Amino acid sequence: RGAIESANRLSLRDKRATLKQLGVSSGQYFELLEELAETARRLVAKLEPLSAAEDPESSPDFAEARDHVANIAETTRDCRIVDGKLLMKIGVLGRITPGAVAQDRSVRLPIRVAVLRGNDVVYSELGQQTVAITRNGGAQTFAYVDESVLIDPAPTAGIVIFAGFDEGAPE
Repeated sequence: RGAIESANRLSLRDKRATLKQLGVSSGQYFELLEELAETARRLVAKLEPLSAAEDPESSPDFAEARDHVANIAETTRDCRIVDGKLLMKIGVLGRITPGAVAQDRSVRLPIRVAVLRGNDVVYSELGQQTVAITRNGGAQTFAYVDESVLIDPAPTAGIVIFAGFDEGAPE
């Protein structure tokens, strides 16, 4: 799906060429788009907002005790066929804002990029992005790029790309 999704941003001529290169018919392309839309609708329907009593982040004590807040603002990917393999560059853009108890230091943000084909994990890598924060400073922007995602292109199976914060396995 990742490669299919990137085809959405191309001109019609480039779309056709990309789909042909991936071995995907127009019918398969539209089926995957509909499947993706249906999955998104099901996930949104399952979301239930937390009440203030259930949300620990709404507590004044929680806000005052924060060292920093990091968030991901945008993700992007670049997909190409290289030597018969699907090569992807996955980019993550975000911000880190020092909290009330922040100290001048560097913070290492754990960022995981994972690629699934159906239910199978075909790629998973936990990287780190170091960002400097200062006690009374403003938000800092960070960018993380994983350029080493290389998988076999299989046009009949959907590909889903995940990118986000991940502290790794519990200790």
